[in-house]
Order: sequence, then structure tokens, then C-alpha cells
Amino acid sequence: MTTRTALFTQPEALAIWDRFFGRIKTICRPLPDDAQRELILELEDHLYESFRAQPGESEVEKLAIAIENMGDPDEFVRPLVADHQLAAAGRTMDPRSVFLGLLYNTSRGAKAVAASFLYGLGYLLSLGFLLVAIGKPFSPDRVGLFARSGGGLVMGILDQPPAGSTELLGYWIIPVGIVLSVVIYWTLTRLISRGRSTSRTAR
Repeated sequence: MTTRTALFTQPEALAIWDRFFGRIKTICRPLPDDAQRELILELEDHLYESFRAQPGESEVEKLAIAIENMGDPDEFVRPLVADHQLAAAGRTMDPRSVFLGLLYNTSRGAKAVAASFLYGLGYLLSLGFLLVAIGKPFSPDRVGLFARSGGGLVMGILDQPPAGSTELLGYWIIPVGIVLSVVIYWTLTRLISRGRSTSRTAR
């Protein structure tokens, strides 16, 4: 694309352009540098073509219309960042990509917020199993899977196990907790990554 200083003859138009893409760059900050550049160049091309297609002589007015037609960056850029982060999470299993993908995915609306919340609960469950496994050697009497004397099971890190309860797994809770944590994390991450791939294909 032509360098930004050659796009416009009116300094006001260039200032509007810079402010608009300043917002976009801020939203894209979680992306790797190459992905940021690719996405921003694509959006620059799209906006400039829309600008050129507008009737009239004033660059400021034409650019303002093109930006209005393009929409709010929070509404169309954040979902793109979410897709990239969730796809990356599916490849690398990186918790940071998972967190940012779910966070940015909430920009899609109420259903996406609900889905992100449910996935978040699933990841908390995965973390809970891992913490139980890690905590067992440090506090064996208060960590584990306990059977209540009156029926029912309690699993976790407890201030005080229920009176008369029996700890069922002993130190086997360590491999069990680790396996459950990994399986839940891997399954959830593959699901959200596959869901984003499917939605992009459908579009």
C-alpha cells in the first residue's frame, strides 16, 4: 500500500486516519507482530478503497463516511483477534492465548459472553484438579477425595475434612488430579479452537 503520508492532501484527513488505526493497533496488541501487520495492512487497504469510492471532493468527509461504513473497531477487530488467539491456543495449548481469546470473544454479544463464561468455569475446574494434585504432598490430611460418613463425596483442599469421613484415594489423587486437569484443559481448548475454525469457514 502507498505510504500513509501520500494518501491524503489534507492534514486533517491524515490525522483522522492515524487516530482510527491507533485504536486498531491498540486492540491488536495481543497478536504477534507479523499477524498485527498483516491484519492492519488488510484493513488499511479496505478502508482506502472505501474512501476512494465515496463521492465528493473533501477528503475529510469522504474518510469519515468510509470509517462510519467500516464500523467500530471494537466490534469488528476484537472478534478477529479472538479468532487468532483461539486458533493459536488450539495449536500451542498456551494459557495466555486461551485467556485472551475468551476475553476478546465476549465482544461478539450475549451468547459469546455466556459461552466464554462456561468455558471459563471448565478451565477453573481443570485448575482445581491440578491444585489438588499439587497440594496433596504438602497437606495430606486436608487434601483429597473424602467419603462422608452419611453419604456423598467431597474433593478439594479443605480446612477440615468432614467428621467421620474417609479419604479414598490417598496419594493416588496426585496422578488422578493431573490427568483430569490435562484432559479437561486439552478438550476445552480443542473445542474452542475447532469452534472458531468452523465459524470462519461458514463465513
